[in-house]
Amino acid sequence: MLHTGQQMDSNGKPLLDNHISSTYHPPPPAVAPPAPARRMERRISHASSRPCEVPPQSMPFTVTDFIFSLLKTTTSTSGTASLINATTRRFIPYSDVPILVRNLAVSLRQPPLSLTNGACAFVIAPNSSYLPIMYLSLFSLGVAVSPSNPASSTQEISRQLRLCRLVVAFAIVESANKLLEVGFPNPVVVIYEASKS
Repeated sequence: MLHTGQQMDSNGKPLLDNHISSTYHPPPPAVAPPAPARRMERRISHASSRPCEVPPQSMPFTVTDFIFSLLKTTTSTSGTASLINATTRRFIPYSDVPILVRNLAVSLRQPPLSLTNGACAFVIAPNSSYLPIMYLSLFSLGVAVSPSNPASSTQEISRQLRLCRLVVAFAIVESANKLLEVGFPNPVVVIYEASKS
């Protein structure tokens, strides 16, 4: 008989902490919780879709290139709407997105803006079907984007402008006036969207 220092009752069974003699039951064996519960315990989420392959780090690849590579594998019809403006009901088909992005990127790379990899652009515009085209064009050049809400006050915009070294701003007319009020020294490109016909 092993002596562990624990008090035993007359039958040789250990006394419980409350010193009442009782039948000893070992704890049930540890069972792993189901997979989703384990993930929640660790605060790790997993996508339910199948993982996609990412290119090797040695390959020069932008987020725009990656998105277009996914579009090539998932797009079935060229006339399918990909970007829809909820206000005007205008849409841009999948087949036009790469062309628009490429054309805008070429323009942004040319003078007077001459945007290059590592630059930072301030974008202050409401949601629009053309906004993703601008973002993808900027990303394809390696330009970081600092977005802002057009409803921001001039004080908020002034504080946001001090957070990073911006080389250009893209804004709707009302927001462009706010940028001029706060004395933004770099070029401001005014965004116009064609009116509904």
